[in-house]
Amino acid sequence: MGSEKITDDSLKKILSQNIKAYLKANKMSQRAAAEKAGIKLSTFNSWVRTTSFPDDQNLLRLAAVFGVTPSELIRERSGGDRPGFEYMKVGEIELLKRYRDDPAFQAFISDLVIVRSNELLETYIEKLKELK
Repeated sequence: MGSEKITDDSLKKILSQNIKAYLKANKMSQRAAAEKAGIKLSTFNSWVRTTSFPDDQNLLRLAAVFGVTPSELIRERSGGDRPGFEYMKVGEIELLKRYRDDPAFQAFISDLVIVRSNELLETYIEKLKELK
């Protein structure tokens, strides 16, 4: 677990570019982001180098670190389009349903809420509560 076999190099490239943009926007190192997400640094680096792609759970964790939705991490941007956030889409709600009973995921989200009390993470927690 940790990375999925994704053969679409363009999707890997988009994710890599967005990770770099979010790291820069948040003045965060790869190591700090990996630690906050509870992901091995080597795994995180493989996403930045486009050699692998995160599985659903790690994509959710990575999105939470940056305070965005998973779809925002894999959205292609035009030249002047800066990283931002969107509201959760149906597919993301399905991911939350899949992992809502996972104690590690619940603890991870709870810890992030303490560290980053932004509107999007609060929305994630509310959606998790609604799903129970």
